[in-house]
Amino acid sequence: MSEFLTIGEPLAVLAAQDADTSLIQAAHFEKFLAGAELNVAVGVARLGHGAAYVSSVGDDPFGQFIIDEVKKIALMLAI
Repeated sequence: MSEFLTIGEPLAVLAAQDADTSLIQAAHFEKFLAGAELNVAVGVARLGHGAAYVSSVGDDPFGQFIIDEVKKIALMLAI
């Protein structure tokens, strides 16, 4: 089994939930976890390979959101 290490920045993406509304006028958003290196680590772990992800996040609500979401993924994958 292969082992992977990815290093990169995770992202908290805000997506507008208001249909047919410009971003200027949108009032409702949903947060999503993103980031290429994080996505690769999750993908290879789902395929059964060993995966590790190295990063840093800010000490703010978005950083806490990222940490919480990564923990949920790790629990689902048991990594």
